[in-house]
Amino acid sequence: MTDAWYGNGLRFECQPDCHKCCLREGIVALDPGGSGRASDSEKMAEHLQMPHSEFRRRHVHHDRVNGSYLEDGAPDHSGCPLWRNGCSVYPVRPTQCRTYPFWPELIKSPEKWAEEALFCPGMNKGKLFSFEEIEEISKR
Repeated sequence: MTDAWYGNGLRFECQPDCHKCCLREGIVALDPGGSGRASDSEKMAEHLQMPHSEFRRRHVHHDRVNGSYLEDGAPDHSGCPLWRNGCSVYPVRPTQCRTYPFWPELIKSPEKWAEEALFCPGMNKGKLFSFEEIEEISKR
């Protein structure tokens, strides 16, 4: 048994035709890989059948605060630069995308979860994720 506020689990299921998180302004952090594990950018480049160096040149930014990340910056588009009427890298989408909404900052309190649920229509709906599943996902 746990004392975590989400000890009985949380529900989440992406809603058809939503994509709000993909089109949200901001950055998508990229997992650098390591220990024999491919980086997010390597997986996405391979999926797009693009040389890794070309993928990085076109899509990846880097700074000391955020590390490596995707950011659109196109004047006619906000959100992920790989979203064009669908996720072009869905099977190998970045860790940040695969773990949403079970990010540590969103599960730290019921208030943070409720605040994000105002943005995301899939929160509190669909599949019930157990405490153990949430803990596993949030540590990726």
